[in-house]
Amino acid sequence: MKRHQLHSLANILGAVHDLGEDQLQFVLHLVHLVKTSMPTREHSVTALALRLGLGEQTFRRRVHRATGKSPKQLILAIQMHEASRLLLEEPHIMIRDVALSCGFEETSFFSHAFKKWSGMSPMHFRENRQSCRFYNEVINDKFEKISDDIAKI
Repeated sequence: MKRHQLHSLANILGAVHDLGEDQLQFVLHLVHLVKTSMPTREHSVTALALRLGLGEQTFRRRVHRATGKSPKQLILAIQMHEASRLLLEEPHIMIRDVALSCGFEETSFFSHAFKKWSGMSPMHFRENRQSCRFYNEVINDKFEKISDDIAKI
């Protein structure tokens, strides 16, 4: 597995416990599907289940078994991870455009969700030096945990 895939998964999930190779590949594929479908807003639970050729309940069970999260929680985690990356790595992109890129139709809903997730508004997150520390420390800690977990597989 490529290092950037592990890093992305660690950022989103925090840690992976007792995931078999099939579950790990399922989650990585799902993360990719969500990220590629966010700009077109085709990342609903129903749409993702359909794209994977699964019934919605089967999809929900597989996601929960692999991640411990509901599909909606996982989708939101992927959106917030991508938003934080864009806010820090692409400072020229307007907040409205970050929201749209991450699958939010309304900037106000995005801002509220982001503040709940990070503890600060998207603008404050971008401007605040602590957000860089938050991004680097928290994300790197998660990466180390998942790398250790995957090494045990």
